[in-house]
Amino acid sequence: MNATGRVTVVGAVPTADLLLRLLELAPLEPAPDVVLLDAQSQKTSECLGMLTSGSTAKVVVVAVSESEREVIDWAGLGVSGFIGQNASAEDIIVAIDGALRGEVPCPPGLVRQLFERLAELAGPTTDQRACARLTKRELEVVELLEQGWSNKQIANRLNIGVSTVKNHVHNVLEKLHAHRRGEALAILRGIVKGD
Repeated sequence: MNATGRVTVVGAVPTADLLLRLLELAPLEPAPDVVLLDAQSQKTSECLGMLTSGSTAKVVVVAVSESEREVIDWAGLGVSGFIGQNASAEDIIVAIDGALRGEVPCPPGLVRQLFERLAELAGPTTDQRACARLTKRELEVVELLEQGWSNKQIANRLNIGVSTVKNHVHNVLEKLHAHRRGEALAILRGIVKGD
């Protein structure tokens, strides 16, 4: 890139298949700062693997669909940015500038999808959500079960009937999708250790 901020094209290869064959022969010369790869071409991901392992070039994938699965796959392969299918020439230049500054250029719709996926991955597990639905009384019963108390002992301690204790235990098992008390306790121990 020159001082005016405009892009200098150092080479072009019409297909990813041809680029792959060239990369197998020798590294790109002159070495580019940014390589744009067409997401729609066959063997693009293979080219990406070779470029990210043997070069300092930033790789920006062009014409990426807004499919969440495709975006996550590309991100997993180590791309430095994305350019959408309907990008203008100016969008491409802005993406190249961003990649050179260490940013990850990405269309807003894709950014939203990536953040939603991250939130999903970082969010509470199914077990944690189930545990959060336990009532205060159910948690008290579980705590006493963990200490090895019988239903009768729990009933006496909490001043409730044995049948009420059994109902609380049944509700805990159902909410945690457990079949036995030991399984429910193991789930809850795992949640506490994970926090």
